[in-house]
Amino acid sequence: MMLYSPPMTSLLLLLTVTFLLSPTQAKTNLRILPLGDSITWGYGSTSGSGYRGFLLTLLTASNSSFLNDNITYIGTLTSGNLPPPENANEGHVGAVITQIATFAEVPLSWTGALEGDVVLLMAGTNDMFKPNLSLADAPNRLGVLIDEIVAAWPKAAVLVATLTPSALGSTQTNIDAYNLQVPGVVNARAKAGNRTLVVSMANITVGMEVDGLHPNDFGYGLMADAWYGGLLEAKSKGWIQGETSGAVLIKGTSLIQWFGVVVLTLWNCV
Repeated sequence: MMLYSPPMTSLLLLLTVTFLLSPTQAKTNLRILPLGDSITWGYGSTSGSGYRGFLLTLLTASNSSFLNDNITYIGTLTSGNLPPPENANEGHVGAVITQIATFAEVPLSWTGALEGDVVLLMAGTNDMFKPNLSLADAPNRLGVLIDEIVAAWPKAAVLVATLTPSALGSTQTNIDAYNLQVPGVVNARAKAGNRTLVVSMANITVGMEVDGLHPNDFGYGLMADAWYGGLLEAKSKGWIQGETSGAVLIKGTSLIQWFGVVVLTLWNCV
């Protein structure tokens, strides 16, 4: 008697492993829009980059909470000695709040893969010494500008700075009054669910300015410290997310973890 013997069959096991990055390895792409006037542009700094150069150094330092992020400054202007595109910004010399709002329309129209993760806004210095502008209405104009940003980029973290000082007494009086109202303007938007917070520039003094209005390198360095503190606060709130690449995030009921994916495919070949 002959026993039945099935056809010779070879089994091919295809193992596909997708290696994913750990949380510390995952890259987050962050766009930062520096928005304002000549201080944002960097006037008075020896590098021409103002706070932007010092801030980039902080963001990329070995102990930075943003060390593993891909940081890109954006804007329609370039100034300073940072390598392109990191010298980009939206700081317009002499611009008042309403003009800054107009200038902001172009970068705020940029969408693409990212939605504009961070806006560093400092506006109002030029309003403080313009006799044809209502000083009392300046906080309202700031609010309109913030609303414009939030409407365009609702997922962006909008950091709003108080103004640095002026050596001119009358202008400083106006700055003091304006700065007192900035937190109320910003916090009202935050309470409405928007990602807005105040960054105080109170550590900068007139002695840290080149002309009684624009910071020197030391003053710009302190501005960068303040912005960095604001960015840390925004990050702690979960506002700075950007676009994460190179990994898959799996959410459980009580655990969020990164892991590799293994795919097994069995081929039956006759």
